[in-house]
Amino acid sequence: MKKKFLYLVHGNDKLIRNYDFLADRPDADLVQSTYNAPADGAHYFPGSTWAEGRNGLLEKALELENSYEYYIFMDDDIEFHKGGYDELEEQLIRLKPAVAVPVFVPKTTRTVLGLGISYHRRPFIPLSSYQVCKFADGQFMAFHEDVIRDRVLMPLQNQFDEISWWYTSSNQQILMHNLYPNSTLQLNNVAITNESHREYTKNSFDKKQEAWLKEQFIGPVINPREYAANLLSVEGIRYAYSKFGLKRLSVVIKVFIETVIGTIRYKSKERHLLDRRELKKIFRKGSEIYRQVFNDDRS
Repeated sequence: MKKKFLYLVHGNDKLIRNYDFLADRPDADLVQSTYNAPADGAHYFPGSTWAEGRNGLLEKALELENSYEYYIFMDDDIEFHKGGYDELEEQLIRLKPAVAVPVFVPKTTRTVLGLGISYHRRPFIPLSSYQVCKFADGQFMAFHEDVIRDRVLMPLQNQFDEISWWYTSSNQQILMHNLYPNSTLQLNNVAITNESHREYTKNSFDKKQEAWLKEQFIGPVINPREYAANLLSVEGIRYAYSKFGLKRLSVVIKVFIETVIGTIRYKSKERHLLDRRELKKIFRKGSEIYRQVFNDDRS
C-alpha cells in the first residue's frame, strides 16, 4: 500500500536520532543522512552542505520502491512551537498544496494573517489555519509528488554553496513563488523553531542572484520575500513601516491584498504537474534550470 509521507532529515549524526520515531508513524517512512559522521540506518555524505544533503536525500528517496504523496524535508534541529506532525499531515491531505511550510518562529510570525498584536503574543486571532505563502524558510518544507516530478524546485542548484548557502535557498524560494504562486501554503496552526545553528558561508549574493535569474528566465522574475507582512497586526505594521517606510508601503499593501485574496480563493488540487510546453516558454533554452527540468524529456 502506498504511504502518503516520506520524511527526509539531513544533519548531525547525534541530532538525527531525535527523528527516528518518524519511521513508526502509520502512514510515513523516513530517510536520513549525515554530514559529520556515519550513523546507523542513515546515508553518509561526508562534509556535505545543506543543499548537497537535500539533493542526496532526494536521490536516495527516488531509488526507493515506494512513492509518496508528500516529500517532507527537515533540518536536524526542529522543535514544534505549535501543533505537530498530526496537524501537519492532516492539513497536507485536506488542503493538498503543491508546497507547504509551517510558521517559523520568529522569522515568519509577522506574515500570519490575523487580528491583534503578533502571532506569538496574546491577544491574536488568526483568520485562517492556512494562507498562501509569500515568504518561507528552507529548514522545513513539504513538496507534493508532482513538484518533485517537475524537477524545478528539487534538486537544488547547489553550485552557489561557496558564495552563500542562503543563495541556494533563496533561489529555490523565488522559483517556488514564480511557478507555484497560488498553491504554496503556510500552515498557520503548525509552527516550529530551530535551536542549533551549523556554521556555513553567508556572503552577499544579491547582484550575482539577479544576474543568474536573468540567465534562467525569459521574462521578469517576482521576488516577493521582503514585502510579506500582515497589516492587520501590530507586529506586521511595525515591521512594514520600519523596513520600508511610507515610500514603499503601497507595494506592501498590494502584496498583503494578494495574500488575502489568494487565501480566500485557494482550492485544493489533486495534481500539480506543470505544463511542459509552458515551462519552455518560461526558462531560457540551455539555462541551468532548463537543462535540469528537460534533461530526460524527449518531447
